[in-house]
Amino acid sequence: AAASATAANASATNAAASETAAAASATAAESAADRAEAAANAAESVAEDVVLAGSILTFSGSFGGTNNRYPIPRNSTTPNTNWVLCDGGTDGSGGTVPDLRGRMILGANDTYTTGSTGGALTHNHTVSGTSDETTLTVAQLASHNHTYYRPYTALVNADTNGTHYADLTQSVSDRAGGNASHTHTILIGSASSSSLPPYYALAYIIKL
Repeated sequence: AAASATAANASATNAAASETAAAASATAAESAADRAEAAANAAESVAEDVVLAGSILTFSGSFGGTNNRYPIPRNSTTPNTNWVLCDGGTDGSGGTVPDLRGRMILGANDTYTTGSTGGALTHNHTVSGTSDETTLTVAQLASHNHTYYRPYTALVNADTNGTHYADLTQSVSDRAGGNASHTHTILIGSASSSSLPPYYALAYIIKL
């Protein structure tokens, strides 16, 4: 009986030791997870600090938060309020962010200053002009005449017996046409066409 009691006590002691070891392992694992999370948060904080406020990136995820303006990172459900959609809205500090919806980015220079806008989705193309002047020679004109009649007076011999009338006309022919130059206006037409190349749409976000 004494031996059995001793064995039971030993088993209980071993069980307690195993439980203690398991608890210690769980605590160590939890501590490791906490350290990993802290390291990830620290790395994210460093990354956020490295990216300058005002930097603009493209983003393919979803948005949430106030007015659905804040990007939600992948594998997360929490909007990142350090970034905001470039939709022309407020930046939270009394200013506004650029509105880059439906727009491309052009590198700024002396001609295109930062913040300037322009361009169009479609363009109208018109082709017009005139032909060269051509001077026709007399030989090139269509040959034609214009004839008209004009009255004239003639002296005739007549006796005095009775009344005599003279109806006299003369046929006159004159050439028409000239040798002047002329032009023809050419209008091929006007049409509107799109200058938009094939695209894949992404959202622009700006660092606050």
